Amino acid sequence: MISTTINLSGSVFNPRIAGLQDSADCKQCLFAMPNQYLQINCVLGFNTMNTTVEIQFGNQLRYGTKKKDLKQYDTSAITTKEEYHMTVITCVVSDRTINVTETTSSSLYIIGSFNLQMYLFNMIQFIFKMIKYNVILFVYIYDRVYI
Repeated sequence: MISTTINLSGSVFNPRIAGLQDSADCKQCLFAMPNQYLQINCVLGFNTMNTTVEIQFGNQLRYGTKKKDLKQYDTSAITTKEEYHMTVITCVVSDRTINVTETTSSSLYIIGSFNLQMYLFNMIQFIFKMIKYNVILFVYIYDRVYI
């Protein structure tokens, strides 16, 4: 008879998303350029034969993974888009035999993305603020005559 004991008081799988980096704008994020192929890699500290790993992209998309080696799971390549800027990526690890599910998350930072919606929103807010305070800007142009 073989007996295995697993300590469930802490993290069993200890999942982490590989390749996280820091910048002034984003701590512990994945960085990518727009229109780039990105393969998300979830690394486990422990797994069993019944471990399943899934990558959740935002609130909607879920990707199955393939086992790269003993403790690494990859998604198929995802083409990044500017609208994915700051999308939350979650690695979901579960094992039905020991009834454990663990997650870890990070944000996807799209380098060089320009958020036009936010820019326009801020400009409209500024214009309404100027109108609210009855601030009117006039530009006077003076013609000079040189002799």
